Amino acid sequence: MTVHGKYRLALLGQGNGVPLRGVIFDMDGTLTKPQTWMFAEMRKQLSVPDGVVILDYLLDIPDGPLREEAEGKIRAIEERAMHEQEPTLVLMVGDSREDMQAGLEAGCAVVLLRHEDNGDSEAAFAVEGSKSKLDGIVTDFFELYKLLQDGIVVDRI
Repeated sequence: MTVHGKYRLALLGQGNGVPLRGVIFDMDGTLTKPQTWMFAEMRKQLSVPDGVVILDYLLDIPDGPLREEAEGKIRAIEERAMHEQEPTLVLMVGDSREDMQAGLEAGCAVVLLRHEDNGDSEAAFAVEGSKSKLDGIVTDFFELYKLLQDGIVVDRI
């Protein structure tokens, strides 16, 4: 849905306005330590001139072997960046065991958003082979807000 003109977002579905349906984060420094080397490496590998946007340059390469080679170089750089990425102090909020495991493996504090479809047992969300437990359990965003205001104690042994 595209909204034009002046409007107000209704956070968490409250109030009058356009309901907020999600939040998108820029991954190069918002949730992780900046990976600035990645863009310099892309420019070097593809010989992108200064002042030209990397994606525009890539899109100007005609379909075929040269384009495939350029896309392969970009993929290799992105994969390297993903493996080297270091998260900043981040809280992972999720509603599945997989969410909790991903958060723990990334070094995040984890909070379970419990609802009627995902059960009511904390044990159901224990991550196999991990001594870590959930850092919090909430049933709605108001509880999450309160938890964030009060602070979360993370104890990893």
